[in-house]
Amino acid sequence: MARDRGEPRIVAQAIHYPCLTDDLSSNTYRDYALSPGLTAASMDRNWDLYLGGKRPSHEAYAAPLKAPDLSGLPPAHIHVAEIDPLADDGRDYARRLERAGCSVELRVAERMIHGFLRARFTGSAAAAEFARPCAFLRAALLN
Repeated sequence: MARDRGEPRIVAQAIHYPCLTDDLSSNTYRDYALSPGLTAASMDRNWDLYLGGKRPSHEAYAAPLKAPDLSGLPPAHIHVAEIDPLADDGRDYARRLERAGCSVELRVAERMIHGFLRARFTGSAAAAEFARPCAFLRAALLN
């Protein structure tokens, strides 16, 4: 929306385990339907609550993967958990951004579940994962 309206100027996007479409048919929705961090059934319910039962949505601001054009978006750091129904949303978004000519970094946190960044104060692996988007944002904001 900021791109389409011309303001505010956004210099970077860092998104973690993003939820970017109400289409729940991707491989990771099937493969990790009962993952410990997030279930496919809970996402189905969340989308119904978010969209007021108006699914499937064709609103690109609600479901960015349905946007016809992702060009002109700021550089992105997309961080997904390997074991997460939402992982394909992040991967698909990264591919679409690249095809649209946007700079993108995709990071897959191996053996991690949805919400893994909450463990950054108690687990060294999660802390290391948290450092990645921090470094990306630091570089983007200092340039």
